[in-house]
Amino acid sequence: MTKETGPDLEQILAAGRRSRLRRTVVASTLGVAAISVGVVFFLKWKHGTESLDAPVYVTEKIEQGDLTAGISATGTVEALNTVEVGAEISGRILSLHADFNDGVTTGQLLARIDPEQHRATVDQAKAQMLAARAQVAEAGATLKESTREAERAKELAQKGLLSDRELESAEAKAVRADASLKSAEASFALAKASFDAARTKLDRTEIVSPISGTVLSREVEVGQTLNAGMQTPVLFTIAEDLRRMQLSSRVDEADIGRVAVGQAASFTVDAHPGKTFSSLVTAVRNVPLTEQNVVSYEVLLQVDNDQLLLKPGMTASVEIVTEQLSDVLLVSNRALRFAPPRESAFRRPPGGGVPYLRKADGKQKSRPDADPAAALGRLKANEGLLWVEDRSTPGGLRPRKVVRLATDGEKTAIASTELSAGDEVVVEQTDAAAAP
Repeated sequence: MTKETGPDLEQILAAGRRSRLRRTVVASTLGVAAISVGVVFFLKWKHGTESLDAPVYVTEKIEQGDLTAGISATGTVEALNTVEVGAEISGRILSLHADFNDGVTTGQLLARIDPEQHRATVDQAKAQMLAARAQVAEAGATLKESTREAERAKELAQKGLLSDRELESAEAKAVRADASLKSAEASFALAKASFDAARTKLDRTEIVSPISGTVLSREVEVGQTLNAGMQTPVLFTIAEDLRRMQLSSRVDEADIGRVAVGQAASFTVDAHPGKTFSSLVTAVRNVPLTEQNVVSYEVLLQVDNDQLLLKPGMTASVEIVTEQLSDVLLVSNRALRFAPPRESAFRRPPGGGVPYLRKADGKQKSRPDADPAAALGRLKANEGLLWVEDRSTPGGLRPRKVVRLATDGEKTAIASTELSAGDEVVVEQTDAAAAP
């Protein structure tokens, strides 16, 4: 009798064991995955929105040293005193006695206007004055004669030898003689004034220098006719001693409060590249200068030009030293401008809510807005924030308040009770992937 074939018992048992093993492996794998996901979510909850790859910060050290702070401005080199020499009378230029760049002294002859017409006017005025003087002498003699006749008439009238009418006539004649004398004297005074004016005009046909200096420009030529009727024509422009000049600069209203008389300054001009000229603030004008709604004030600086390298009208770039500090903490201006992104410095509590900044003791400090400075209280005008690395805090940063003392445009002198020379402060944040 033939026996039926069927599945071997051992094969069935082996298959069952393999099936249970596969279920165990799958369950273990799922368990590990669940744990990994849990760890990730725990880290996310603990560190907020911070990436597991911490950001990379570029830092610079705080230094200790000296700082010179100042302001920049532009200005124009000018002579201390510039005079335009003009002609007060009309006439033809007869001769010139000075030219461009000539040195002149006070009273030196610069030009001569044809004096012929003015000399004739003087002669005419002199003749009129002499005639008026003769009239004064004649009127004086008449008054003397009339006065004596009036006195004799009065004596005769007292003796009854002269009528009252004759006495009144004699007295009236004396009064008229006195009036004639006064009129003659007035005419003489007028004639003398005309003579003096004519002589003054004759004298002004010679143009002389009012100051000692250098001729900057000459505006006329020999033979040119001047007409001084409407306005005074300019013949020469003379600058006082060019070895002593001044620089007129404009300082913005935001900086003028830091400028004071006596401050040291320096400037450069394009004509002498690489050369720096020393200067000194001599005046700060109070008159506002407004141009395109920008308000500035004029600041005058003393300029020594012994080598005559500077010329009037040159444009200068000015640096005025407003503060000099020694042995202070110095930090890059980049560090004071740095502000971390909100997600790097601030975290939200689990489940949302108001953002907070984690303090050194681990407690949460709630913030009313998203401004990092507001989390530390409103900064005063002379305060700033610096950020230092601290991996124990969310985002890896901790803020430090400092007092800004002065800046030279690249570095700022600060005062701080929490920072010292050699401490690293953050100036920039980069992505972790971009870090070398």
